[in-house]
Amino acid sequence: MDLKIWIMLAVIVLTLAVSYYFSNRGKANGEKLADMLAKGDFESFDRCVEDKSFTRQIAPFTLDYLKLNSYLLRSDKKKSEAAFEKLKTVSLNRSQRQELSLKGFAYYLASGDKKNTKYYLDQMEESLVDEDILKSSRMYYDIVYEKKTDMLEELLEQTKDLEGEERAGNEQLIAIIYKNLGDEKKAREYEKRSRIDLGIEGEKK
Repeated sequence: MDLKIWIMLAVIVLTLAVSYYFSNRGKANGEKLADMLAKGDFESFDRCVEDKSFTRQIAPFTLDYLKLNSYLLRSDKKKSEAAFEKLKTVSLNRSQRQELSLKGFAYYLASGDKKNTKYYLDQMEESLVDEDILKSSRMYYDIVYEKKTDMLEELLEQTKDLEGEERAGNEQLIAIIYKNLGDEKKAREYEKRSRIDLGIEGEKK
């Protein structure tokens, strides 16, 4: 998968990284671990997850999910994918399936893994993720993997009213569509716009 897509999607992954835990108050140690991830304090995180007295009160899914987030934030491909596979085998409630499917979709889309991207897209649909999120995710899948181009005008119009990461995401999709259409000049134009809106202009020559 193109590095620029990974950069853009990494923003989504980082934004979602600890959302589940901050919405579940009362789980003090789980919140402490999530806070360590938010601060990038992986040394303290690793020390705490190895301390059974610290993790004893944390639900197994919560602990495994926090570990997954730590691997994603550290770009550890091998451990991230092993964690995703482990979480596929456990029984999850609807909220947990939603969280995992969102993260799995973003990760595997960025990795260029069509099979697992489709798996997590299906999981998003089955767990009834918000329809707007589903629509956007289906659009990503169709543009990246199915090479569809019929969303171009809609995306161009939407992008006029967006800012920051949302605008950058649309611009990356527009760039991919132009590539699918064989228009490399327009593709480069929107790739550059996307980098500017993510604040990384100048990283790619």
